[in-house]
Formats: sequence, C-alpha cells, structure tokens
Amino acid sequence: MRRKTCQVLNGFHLKLIAACTMFIDHMGHTLFPTVLWLRCIGRLAFPIFCFLIAEGCVYTRDRRKYALRLLAFALLSEVPFDLMVGGTVWYPYSQNVLWTLLAGALICWCVDWALRKKTPAAFLLTGAAVAAAFCLLELAGTDYRGWGMLLVVLFYGVRRVSCGTVVKRTAQAVGLAVFSIGIMGGVSIELWSLAALFAVSMVLFTQEKNQKRMLWYFGNMVLSSFALIMGTSDNAYLSLAAIFGLTPLWLFRTKTGLRRYVISAATFVTVILCINGINQAYASSVLGIDSAFGLIAKQKFLPVIAVLLWIVSAALVAMSRKPQALMNRTSSDEMNKIAVYIWLGIIVVVCLVVVFVLYDANTAGHVDKYGAISSYIVFDDNWGTQRGYVWKRAIELFTKKLTPLQKVFGYGADTFALLMQYYFPADMQNGKMVIFDSAHNEYLHYLVTIGFAGMASYIVFMMSSVVAMAKRMKEQPVVAAVMLAVLAYMIQATVNINLPIAMPIILQLLAMGVGCRKTAVSEEKKD
Repeated sequence: MRRKTCQVLNGFHLKLIAACTMFIDHMGHTLFPTVLWLRCIGRLAFPIFCFLIAEGCVYTRDRRKYALRLLAFALLSEVPFDLMVGGTVWYPYSQNVLWTLLAGALICWCVDWALRKKTPAAFLLTGAAVAAAFCLLELAGTDYRGWGMLLVVLFYGVRRVSCGTVVKRTAQAVGLAVFSIGIMGGVSIELWSLAALFAVSMVLFTQEKNQKRMLWYFGNMVLSSFALIMGTSDNAYLSLAAIFGLTPLWLFRTKTGLRRYVISAATFVTVILCINGINQAYASSVLGIDSAFGLIAKQKFLPVIAVLLWIVSAALVAMSRKPQALMNRTSSDEMNKIAVYIWLGIIVVVCLVVVFVLYDANTAGHVDKYGAISSYIVFDDNWGTQRGYVWKRAIELFTKKLTPLQKVFGYGADTFALLMQYYFPADMQNGKMVIFDSAHNEYLHYLVTIGFAGMASYIVFMMSSVVAMAKRMKEQPVVAAVMLAVLAYMIQATVNINLPIAMPIILQLLAMGVGCRKTAVSEEKKD
C-alpha cells in the first residue's frame, strides 16, 4: 500500500497566488516605487509562473496551440507593458515577460526532443537553440531575460529527471539562487547566492556516493569558488569562513567527510592561486582583484599550503582504498571524535585571537603593527565602505532617538532613510553626500525599523529552523547542505542589506530543510 498524500495547493491556487503577487509588484513599481515590501511580495510571481509553464509543457495535449496562446498573449500585452515601462506605445528597450515564458516553453520541447533522440546531433542542436534563445532574450531586453528562460527549463528538467524529492527541491533552490545572480545587479545578493551554491555543492560532494553525481557537485563547487572570488567583495569571505569553519564539526565524524573536506579546502586554495596567476600573467589585460583577496594571495606560504593539502588528500584517498582497515571500527570512531574536539579547540583559539587583535588595535592603539590588515580591524567611520559610520548612526537612532514603544516595535518598515535624513542632515552636507536607506546590517536595520520584538522574532525563527534542520542531518544528509546555505546567508547578513529577491529563496530553503522527513514508501513485495 502506498502512503496517501494530501494536496495543499493545485495549479489553480498557484495561478491565483502568482496573479495577485504580480499585481502587487506592478502596483509597487508604478504607484509606490519607494515602498520596498510591495516589490518584495511581487518577486514571488515569476518563479511560480516558470513552474506553471514547465508543468504546462509536461501536461499539454497540443503543444502548437499552447505556444500560440502564449504568443497571442505576448503580443496583446506588449503595448500596455511599453506604456507602463517607457511611457510610449512602442518601447524597443524592454519587452514583456510572456516572451521569456514562451522561449522557455519552446526550449523545454527542444530538450524533450533531444532526450528522445539521444544522438550527439540532437544534443548539439538543442545546445545551440538554448544559446541562441538566451542571447536573443538578452538583446531584446525581455523581463528576466535569458535567465528567466533557463529557470523554466530547470523546472522542466527537474520534472523529467528520476531522482529523489529532496534532490529535486535542492536543485530547484540552487537554480533560484543562480537565477538571482543573473538577474540582480547587486553584489550582495550575487555573492550570497554564490556562497549558498558553494555550500550546497560542497556538502553534497562530501556526502555523495555515486561517482558521476560526486563529480558534478565537485564541478559546481569549483565554478562557484571562481565566481565568489571574482565577485570582488570582502563580505563573501565571511560566508566562506563559516562554511570551512563549521562543516568539520559534522564532516570529521566520518573518514569520508574528513577526506573530502580536505579535498574541498585544497581545491579552494588552488582556485585562489589560479586567479592570482592569471592576474599576474595578464596584468595589462585584466582588471585585477585587490582587497581581501590581495592580502590572501600575496602570502608566500600559500602555494606550500596548497601542496600540503593535496598531499594529505592523496594520502587519505590511498588509505581508504586499502582492502583492510588499518584500525578497527572502535578506534576509528574514537579518532574521529578526537578530530572534532581538536577542530572545536582550534575554533575557540581563533576566536580568542580575533578578540585580542580587535582589542589591541582599537582600544590599546597598537594598530601600526598590523600593517595591511589594519583597514579591516580598526572600526572607524570609513570601515567597510562607511559601514562603520552607518552602524554607529543606527545604534544612535535606536538608543537615543526612538521612544520606548518604538524601541519595542520599531519606527516602521522601510523608514531608515527617512530617519537618517531627519536626524543627521549635517552629515550629508559635510562630506558623506550619501543617503543611507539601509543600515548595511540586516539585524541593526530590523532593530530600528521593526523594533526589538521584530528583530528577536526574526532571529528566533531563523535559528529554530537551523536547529530543526540540524536534528535531521543524520536522517537526510542533504538537509545539511540547505542548513549551511541558510547559515551563510545569516552570517553575511551582518554586513549586507536585506534584499527582496533573496527572501523567497531563503523561505524555500527553510521550507525544504524544516519540512524534510525521512519517509519510506512501502510497496508490496514481489515474488
């Protein structure tokens, strides 16, 4: 007997949700452009439409009529869309989203044709069609452009592939993160999405038993490593520190986890050396990367670390392939526990060293002896691209400017810019010349705008979700990948602004991780 499932939402419900959120988004875009939460809600519409198009490609009885209907609505919507965006009947620089959805449907059928033919020529033609459609959408300036088309194809591909539900949902979440990278121009969301992709790829690489999928996760990890570093923003290294610092507490419990963690670390250091080599070899042709990457890449011992990590990786792989274990299971488990405790001790020591350095540089005044890293450890107004200034002002707003009731419930959503203009206009005139609409720290921002109650509720919600996922990692190891992606976001949020495009992805990740259960479908035994 198969377990009965309860359907919460059907296609009609999803269409209503997508239509309502799209209406809210357009209302925010046209009538209330300064009200950020309207656009935040509206960002939910497009992924839902992409999912519905992918489902339509699977279930439609007449593909020609399905495509013609999309084409007809795209033509009918173009004039109203141009009037809204450009103020004219014909605005050639931007096209409505239905063209993107139509292209996604056509490419889905091309993919289906290639999967049925299973010939090199079919796959080659399909790849060419994907590239051509992507470039055409980018040049035409359709809403969500080529990345939106790829999101439709992702949902369709996941629908067609035979794999576990958790794997499918993970692929969808990662696809949404990559989609955000292509659409958003802000560095913060790009780097968090890449950090999440790196975290998911790394954890799945460390846990995967199938060799082909393991190589696929490894490739994703390498590509996201390159992209993270070339994002040229220092806040990405906070996520990387969390990923490499926290994962050993779980991975070191098994020999496989230890081995693949060392391989992941060796790979990342090698990526740094490769990018630095390219910068030096083609100094006159590339822009180069400085800031934190420059400090790391200039270390003379970095190549030695890379070589040592690869030697250790090779030794661990060689030991795992021996027919007989060098030690019994009990002693092996004890060694793994010792490795976890040692790493925990290393984390404590590193934290103490960081606290001492911060005290020594900021309070004791011994900043000169730290050289190039002084700009990162001295907290003044210019620290972190004026984050020091806006953090100080945010704390001042909360402690001195808000009433007791406002400290509990906040001054109001999206009011940070109004408070900065009202209370600190002189700073804008004396040299800042920037109106900060965010505290550039998600928690400080919530503290001012929605108060201590709102901030505390948000933190409790996020941390309780992380704890719930941590309890299910043994049952479903893939949950660890989701949990690490969420932790990467929470850590990077200390120096980032809250972005509307990120929250739907975070909510989906939380739903995946918290809702995941170890389920087994019982079937009748076959003779």
